[in-house]
Amino acid sequence: MSRLSFLLFVVVFSMTISAQTRRVSGEYTYYGSPNQSVKEVKDAAIENARVQALAKEFGTLITQNTLQEEGKKGAEEHSHIMQMSSAEVKGEWIEDLKKPEAKVVDITDEGIIVVTAKVEGKARAIENDAADFEVLTLRNGKEKRNADTNFKADDRLYLYFKAPADGFVAAYLIDEQQTVTCLIPHEGDADGQQPVKHGKEYIFFSEKHDAGFKGEDGLVITCDDERLELNRIYVLYSPNAFVKANDRAGDELGYGNLHRPRQLSLKDFSSWMSKLCARDKKMGRKVIRLKINQ
Repeated sequence: MSRLSFLLFVVVFSMTISAQTRRVSGEYTYYGSPNQSVKEVKDAAIENARVQALAKEFGTLITQNTLQEEGKKGAEEHSHIMQMSSAEVKGEWIEDLKKPEAKVVDITDEGIIVVTAKVEGKARAIENDAADFEVLTLRNGKEKRNADTNFKADDRLYLYFKAPADGFVAAYLIDEQQTVTCLIPHEGDADGQQPVKHGKEYIFFSEKHDAGFKGEDGLVITCDDERLELNRIYVLYSPNAFVKANDRAGDELGYGNLHRPRQLSLKDFSSWMSKLCARDKKMGRKVIRLKINQ
């Protein structure tokens, strides 16, 4: 290949990748319910800001998706747009380019916390051929009826997974310190891949149902915060083979001889996921938000 041909190939490839991802931004004011903490309201405001940014850039999948919720602020009535499901927009959030901002702007007489959030990040349009799949977090049980996203410290977590075609899956946990832990593929997998069969129901982290899992049955949930911790689990699936992110463990992370799961920074994880999604149009991705109490 001549130098000119190589340079043209690089330019065309770069244009193809960049065309698939866009820089987007959004702002949203979220009215919490009286039983929500400041942390929960801020988290919801940020998520809504991301969804609004996606809707503004890529549009929505349905034409009528706006619901109004009426309420009162003292003697004054107010209304606000309820949360739009991320499944209703034609784009997906890939990574934050700036740290999301969430600011409490008011607390009503009824105890409703009002938060305004601003976000800026990288996103892509959802391709029609992106692979769909089913995934659930299970609490203290190994059946679908145990599906839950609300956990308490010392609960056991299992991951239910089912795909429509043979393929590969990966799962990562992001905690409040923005540390990313690789859950799947399992720590001992030398090739960094977790193959799955179509139509088969998987219960990950169960010794009985998950041949690759070694150790105490179920993932033990912890809560470092005194009251509440909000975590996220990213699950990626594609019929095309892919390898997990380049992570580190043990003494590489400064833990000495103490055993720790394989981890990487949020920046490195976001970069890996962004490139992976841009190159594979069939890559499907789902985010499960976990609420953990003491």
